[in-house]
Amino acid sequence: MEKNKISLVRVSLKDNKRLSELLDVYKRNKKPLAFWHHNWKELFFKDIDEYKKYYREKKMICYALYFDDKIIGTIELGRLTNTDNKMKCRKISYWIDKNYTRRGIMYNSLAMFEKVLKNENLDLLIAEVESDNAPSINLMKKLKYNVKSISWLVAKNGKTMIHYIEFNKLLRKKR
Repeated sequence: MEKNKISLVRVSLKDNKRLSELLDVYKRNKKPLAFWHHNWKELFFKDIDEYKKYYREKKMICYALYFDDKIIGTIELGRLTNTDNKMKCRKISYWIDKNYTRRGIMYNSLAMFEKVLKNENLDLLIAEVESDNAPSINLMKKLKYNVKSISWLVAKNGKTMIHYIEFNKLLRKKR
């Protein structure tokens, strides 16, 4: 997928060069990506093998996001599932290098990605965004995603640990 200076390339788990480049970008952005990794131990990749393990276990598909032929982030697709009313759906997540935010790159990337998925007969996309992540919330609104639910994880001490907003976007009308 390619448009203007943006391209998305599916990453194979055998592509150590590309995975290494992604891991380098990730490591440089660990702190700004706190909304993405949620301080979950499994998302603090030390090496390519941990990165591969994550994608294998989660059965996710990773697309490297390039801008001007340089890797600057990812878009990830969760496994294909069906909703209760038989709609084909996938979860989507994304992250981008802090030096490339607020330029419309992720907006254009996700919009391009949605068109491809719609052509592949996907009915619904779902994105979970932390409530403190104003840029991603604004991005979801700009892309015309709808709020489906809001949820909290509560610790034993009663304090809220994580607060998510689940957005969804209907790509095709119900069958």
